[in-house]
Amino acid sequence: MLADLFADKEIKRRCVYIKTSLQTAEKIISRVEKNDKYTVRARRAPPQGGLELAIDFEAADGDVDARLAELLAGAPISLVPSCGGVELAAEADGADRDALALTHDCAVPLLAAFALDDATARPSRPLEALVRDLGFGALRGALAPPRLELLRDYALARVADVRRRLAALPPGTPARFSTVMRRAAGRYDVALPHDDDEVLARLLPDSAAPWLGAVRALLGDRARRVKAGVVFSLPGAPAQPWHADGQHPLAADAWPEAWPERPNALCAFLPLVDLDDATGYTTFWPGSHRVPQRESLAHDLPTATPWATVPGKLAAGDALLYDYSVVHRGEANATEHTLRGIVYLIYANEGFVDSGNFAEATLPA
Repeated sequence: MLADLFADKEIKRRCVYIKTSLQTAEKIISRVEKNDKYTVRARRAPPQGGLELAIDFEAADGDVDARLAELLAGAPISLVPSCGGVELAAEADGADRDALALTHDCAVPLLAAFALDDATARPSRPLEALVRDLGFGALRGALAPPRLELLRDYALARVADVRRRLAALPPGTPARFSTVMRRAAGRYDVALPHDDDEVLARLLPDSAAPWLGAVRALLGDRARRVKAGVVFSLPGAPAQPWHADGQHPLAADAWPEAWPERPNALCAFLPLVDLDDATGYTTFWPGSHRVPQRESLAHDLPTATPWATVPGKLAAGDALLYDYSVVHRGEANATEHTLRGIVYLIYANEGFVDSGNFAEATLPA
């Protein structure tokens, strides 16, 4: 009978975000470390000081309060139920409290990494392990400077040609063609034609692509490059919406318990300029590749939980490999004159279908 009472309770992953003093944070961390029901990550909270904690646990709807009471026992913390943490945090700032905790159902871990250095390949954690666990990983200094210069010249020549053709179109013509798509205001995706495969092979031979080992480890030895392009953001371009490039065809409600062994596809990013707060960069949500997109984007969680995302501040010549299903967005280009260009290479196995990213119409010469 007792088992029947609990049979209908749906166990969900919960996330708690806590911003508190060092003293209170230390007590909570000490409590969490003694209980394997919780996982916790922490980072400093400048400029006010203290710590930000992100704690994940699993509980049925009726058990959340008890679990939170266990977790926060004795801590002077105000609990705010939330699906939009930033807004509610602002509303609650006047409360008489030592800290604020925001809770919500969350399919994706919070604070899976603090900075890109936590997702950078090193001997102790190879690139394929980072991509498998976080959904992305970086390689510093992947391209030698002379090769980067050749790739930059080639890619920017393609971009200049496409911009010239777009400028010659009648005003109001949608930029939706087989070789270029407008992704958002001031943001364009230029496909590099298959005719250029030989050019790319000379510019980026396998011996000069250190991410290929991870591609084959994740996709298998028969994986190949199926598409290449340049995505560029003009000066003043705003941030784009959160999205995934594609959902895994095996995505189901059973995720993450039954997520597929292999990604559907992988994308390698090669920035042509340094990506910083001025030029903008691509921000990633670690772990979101293991969850159906509709769940990871529910309630606009990446915006509501900015501490959960990782800014992809790469230098020109670095590389970043990511799962096609990971949630990300391009941030604003706040410069006045710098075009932010990134070459991308998509890898997949035979049968991969990338629908919706380009149209069929041909861009007039």
